[in-house]
Amino acid sequence: MILVVGAIGYFYWIYRNQGKKAMLIEMREKAYALMLLAEKKFDTGEEKFDWVAEKLYIAMPNSAKVIFSQDDIENLIQKIYENLGDFLDDGELNNSFI
Repeated sequence: MILVVGAIGYFYWIYRNQGKKAMLIEMREKAYALMLLAEKKFDTGEEKFDWVAEKLYIAMPNSAKVIFSQDDIENLIQKIYENLGDFLDDGELNNSFI
């Protein structure tokens, strides 16, 4: 719980002081960390995805939720997963990951 409250405060500070683009970068990094934690915590891909999406959305400041919906967060997480898989399969971002 403390981690979530801290993340909310941090995302809000980034959003207010550095803008939307900086907050998206921070959210992407947080999503990576949550993905790694979910790998250890859950068995199925759906459980992992849902948990990461929920935690990331909860951590967003309310002002950012006006801009980004739950679906936007899920799309961001899916894109991060695809990019990560694409890079890990051959060391390049070249759309070779299925």
